[in-house]
Amino acid sequence: MGFNIKIVFGVWAICTLAACHNPVADNNEAQDTTAHTHQHADSTAIPQMAMDSANSDYQTVYLAIADTGSQYYLLQTAMYGLHAASGLPIDTLNRYYNPTKKEIVVAENDEDEMYRGEYFPRRFPGINLSIEHMNTYNSNSRANILALVAAICETKTAADSVLERISPSAKKAFVVKGAVFVGCMH
Repeated sequence: MGFNIKIVFGVWAICTLAACHNPVADNNEAQDTTAHTHQHADSTAIPQMAMDSANSDYQTVYLAIADTGSQYYLLQTAMYGLHAASGLPIDTLNRYYNPTKKEIVVAENDEDEMYRGEYFPRRFPGINLSIEHMNTYNSNSRANILALVAAICETKTAADSVLERISPSAKKAFVVKGAVFVGCMH
């Protein structure tokens, strides 16, 4: 009894497409929500083609950045302070800072085996605090610069609104236009 290659390919295609979903995380929680389903992306800087509106795998976004720097633990302290002052939720996406790799990585016990011990950034719009590699969103940023992200927004107006909310507690806050990969990563 043989098998038909078209049937095998069809089943594979259906399974692959079913795995490529992009749920938007619920950002209404007031505590650290480390148990989210991950939306993974390449850790390299966004390529120039990301800004090309014809490329549907990338989305232009506006990020409200509370602060930047190369010292993770200083930004982490600032993140918890900003959380207390603004009420914005924290979402680590089940990641932590690995000092050996000098990188933010997914926990080694994460349910997603493909990205354990590797970095993946926030990719979808939401208002919550996290620490990210800045060059993920802005290819002009140096590789070692981290950003305390307060929001990823679809419009500059929305990002400006978050900026206004955090500015009293985050004196270095700013809004930057960026691009994120929103295509399937599995």
